[in-house]
Amino acid sequence: MRIHIWTASIGAGHNEAARMLQQEWRKQGHTAEIFHPLETGPPLFFQLGKNVYKQLITWFPSLWRHLSEKKIPFQTPSLPAGWCPGAMRAALHADAVVSVHPLLTVLAASAKAAYPGVKLFHAATDYWHVPAANLPEVDGVFLPEQVKTEQPASPVFPLGIPASFQKSSFTKKECCLANGWDPGKPLILMSGGGEGPFPYQKVLRAIRSLSPLCTLVLCSGKWKKTSRMVMEGHDVFLYPWKPQFKNYLQICDVLVTKAGGMTMTEAFLYEAPVVITAPLPGQEEMNARYALRRQAARQGNCPDVVWKQVSTLLQSPFERERMKRRQKRLQQPDSVKQITQTVCQVLTASGASAPCIQQAQEQRQAEPAQAEFFQAAETSSTKE
Repeated sequence: MRIHIWTASIGAGHNEAARMLQQEWRKQGHTAEIFHPLETGPPLFFQLGKNVYKQLITWFPSLWRHLSEKKIPFQTPSLPAGWCPGAMRAALHADAVVSVHPLLTVLAASAKAAYPGVKLFHAATDYWHVPAANLPEVDGVFLPEQVKTEQPASPVFPLGIPASFQKSSFTKKECCLANGWDPGKPLILMSGGGEGPFPYQKVLRAIRSLSPLCTLVLCSGKWKKTSRMVMEGHDVFLYPWKPQFKNYLQICDVLVTKAGGMTMTEAFLYEAPVVITAPLPGQEEMNARYALRRQAARQGNCPDVVWKQVSTLLQSPFERERMKRRQKRLQQPDSVKQITQTVCQVLTASGASAPCIQQAQEQRQAEPAQAEFFQAAETSSTKE
């Protein structure tokens, strides 16, 4: 089967979810490709959209909340005429399209009328069902198990956010020594997302409230190179966003994060005690609410409270273990495999086969012409 995964480079979580799904489908022997429909047009257009989004969440958070919760009514948009038609057609030329971003789900739904044979799925990367993506054109929605949605317009599969547990081959001490960290100090991991919309400086200025002395590891797309400093006796390491983040997550004593959906999911899988601060309006506030209601995280509304919450967790192994037990209830470690298998089952039930039906027909039509060409070439070679 041919499956196209639609994602957008707005934060690191969407692309990570797309990559996990692609790997699993390829492992199962299917053709899985990742597409970035929003980025196939003029780069200026995509960058402008990202800037507008950042301005909204920074200066007009209430407006963004209303938009994301669909409290301001709007219609499903249609694709602009002539907007990268070739790229869009290629992205829709599949047995199924799986979108990991709500906006892309809306765009795919608006284009589905021209491609009625394509099955469309939405895989959530946050702990809520975005109202804008609740559309009848969608053939299936994948949500975390305990997330409820009112009046779903399409079938809901409570299989989780596409993330998986990958056990590190290194011990905590080995990882600390390899990175130049003091293995005798508690390790605090701070994550503000792949693009860095997080008040790092504001939080670090209040580090005097943190006790005992710790190693702080900050990962963000905000920095282009690694650097090290000492603040109030704490060792602080700044790293660009890197794949080793999962290894750090597995060995950290506490994670400080803004509650991105993929980060929270991986924290639950690795059972890393979490302190949430500065969640983005809309989706990340929903993620924070989900975790806090289940006591799988703590929250600090200001930097001093953040470090006090971290200190409490470091000084109380009992509180850390209790939080890990609650996180364990939220784990769905087989989500990637179950999502990919469910999509294939729906496609099989609808008559799809591997490879893409239309692609196979085109290949069969091309085979006689190819055979003729090679036969002519062999004849010409023999004559010479």
